Amino acid sequence: MNRKTIIYCSLVVAVLLLATVICFSFLFSDEGGRSGHSRDRKDLPVSLEAVPSDAVMVLEFDDYARGAEVFSRLSLPPYVFSGKSAVPKVLRELPEKLKEVSGSRALDGLLRGDLSLSLHYSGHNRISPLVAITPADSSIVRQVAEAVSDISGDCVVRAEGGTVVFTDSEVLAESSLRHLSEGVSILDNPDFESMALSADRGTNLYVNHRNLGKLFSGCFNSGYLGYASFFQNFSYWSCYSLEEVGENGMDISGFDMHNVTVDEYSYVFNDLRPKSPTVFSVTPYYSSMALSLPVSDLTALVSNIDRYRDGQGCLDKMVDRRQELARKAGISPEEWASSLSIGEVAVIRFDTGGKETFVNMVKCGNPSAAGDTAVMKKYDYPGFLASLFGSVFSLAEEDYCVSVSGWLAIGPESAMRDFLNGSALELDLARYLSDAGLSDAFPSKSLLTVYLNFASDPDGLTSPFKTSLARSIAEGAAGYTVDMYAYSLVSGKNGAVPSLKVRLSDYEVPTVSRFDRDTVVVIPKGPWKVKNCGTGRTNLMYQQDNMYICLTEENGKGIWSAPFSSPICGNIDQLDYFENGKLQMIFASGSKLYVIDRLGRMVRPFPVDLGKEILLGPQVYDFNQNRKYNVMVLHTDNTLGLYDLKGRLRDDWVGFDTDETIKKLPRLMEINSSLYWVVTTSLQTVICDFTGKPVADFSGSKKMRPDVRIEPYAGNSVEIETYDGKMWVLDLKSGEFSRR
Repeated sequence: MNRKTIIYCSLVVAVLLLATVICFSFLFSDEGGRSGHSRDRKDLPVSLEAVPSDAVMVLEFDDYARGAEVFSRLSLPPYVFSGKSAVPKVLRELPEKLKEVSGSRALDGLLRGDLSLSLHYSGHNRISPLVAITPADSSIVRQVAEAVSDISGDCVVRAEGGTVVFTDSEVLAESSLRHLSEGVSILDNPDFESMALSADRGTNLYVNHRNLGKLFSGCFNSGYLGYASFFQNFSYWSCYSLEEVGENGMDISGFDMHNVTVDEYSYVFNDLRPKSPTVFSVTPYYSSMALSLPVSDLTALVSNIDRYRDGQGCLDKMVDRRQELARKAGISPEEWASSLSIGEVAVIRFDTGGKETFVNMVKCGNPSAAGDTAVMKKYDYPGFLASLFGSVFSLAEEDYCVSVSGWLAIGPESAMRDFLNGSALELDLARYLSDAGLSDAFPSKSLLTVYLNFASDPDGLTSPFKTSLARSIAEGAAGYTVDMYAYSLVSGKNGAVPSLKVRLSDYEVPTVSRFDRDTVVVIPKGPWKVKNCGTGRTNLMYQQDNMYICLTEENGKGIWSAPFSSPICGNIDQLDYFENGKLQMIFASGSKLYVIDRLGRMVRPFPVDLGKEILLGPQVYDFNQNRKYNVMVLHTDNTLGLYDLKGRLRDDWVGFDTDETIKKLPRLMEINSSLYWVVTTSLQTVICDFTGKPVADFSGSKKMRPDVRIEPYAGNSVEIETYDGKMWVLDLKSGEFSRR
């Protein structure tokens, strides 16, 4: 695994930290944040006394009813991040089971009781959940324990005093009982106690950053374990609460960072002024990732980052790196950044040419200092951004740069061409999310914002996780066009405050593009090349302004001209009508087909009337190589017709029906001995079978641009690229799409 891959996946992990924190839980509260009031020790849930002191995270519900409700939301993180644990199932089904075996009074005692859920490292790279329930009625403890056992035989269930605990680890269950009997728990940790007492009654999540290495061991692949130190150094403890939740989303915000010191990353943003993140307006809507770092004070931000690096023991190495870059470029990274008057830096990731690609973005207050980038040019300062703002900016291949609406885009050639030809920003991410009703996911002002959309690249974004968890996350994105995690750091009273917003949407990919307005069908005026069967030479055929039809040599020397009375419909083709090796010319005008010989004489029984006006055509086909010709035409009513030479539609022709303007005659494509029509409209490309019927559903995220390239793949399949830049393999027989 190369360094760039690890840096990228660590970024993914960072954004998902809060979501992974709730591997077996989901925050729910009516309180909506912190009011600033403190609690006494006696006000804390009794169930916390069953939580061992080595917890990685602790989730506190003030009553069981709220905890049970959140686990009914199967499309959101509690289930997705459960790793197929039995805990969500038990918490959802326990109330009904208890009512069934013990009655409504027992149910009431359960629902009014408190609930705590914690995560612990249980050895062998496993993370185990521990659920502690303290019913309001202590007499039902035994019934609760028995009901849990009945629901899931995989749970280890124990009861002590007035509390029931269950988990999937025998060792963890015994540890919890021991803590209960000895009166020792997580509450004896002074940092935890301080945070818990300062939190309001309701639902609170506590994260022990020093123990997050254990979470990495249990949830992430081995290649990422060394990067746990970033999260361990973010803070000692942090606390989060729910602000808002709907049917398809959740909002979590942190309200306390405990014991933050200068060598912890969250310090980087201290004393900095938040700004509005604007990179999303120059980010392709189909991007899988975008990171925005607004720059309110360049000197202060770089100084804070360097202070963090110094605390990590790597500042000297970075200073040497900057000096090396300055020697090569003739200007230091600091001077370069200052000359651009940088207002924001960002990293975005989107599909270009079938590959997820990173691009660095720099918002320039002084665009002229970046030079003339109206065209793509070689980028002269690779490594500058990473040396100033962090290793995440080393993900992009800094080969070329272009100017994009006041931004300097830096990346590989393929991505830069997408910006230059307009395909990358036919629809930007900000507008797309606004149209989908999801623009509230981004704060109006922030210190840092990171966007992930699992629906855009489920396999790539889940790669840091162990297989079972990765599968769960990918399955959670299935069926959605947006499965978004927006992580932000906003400015709080005591420094940076983290916020995570999760949004799900099946909003269809719109077809807003330059092709929307391209509804004019171009009718060629000629000349058309034809073969003279008498001389064997190529001749030119065209129509004069007076409607005469003329035949000339290629050098312009006239051969003949013949009177005609109406415009030709954009094409002249040839066929051997008499099956004697001599070629005639066929064309259309009005609603009729005409055939003339090489001397300009009309061939009988033509003209043949097709019954409705022709806009473009004909194109001649001899499908069986037996001179039983068919012709394809585009009519003025925006329909395609496949006719024989008697003017009759083929019996097997169904036709292609669309409200979009058909731009030209379809292209015939042969794949695995079967014939297909490639139809181009003002909005898209559609592949039809021989009868004119689309072979698949090309709507929504499977829509192809009008200028798409279609390549044979294997068997009955072709390779295509959709509007969002993704590459797909399409089986033309089954109509099924699969990722390349």
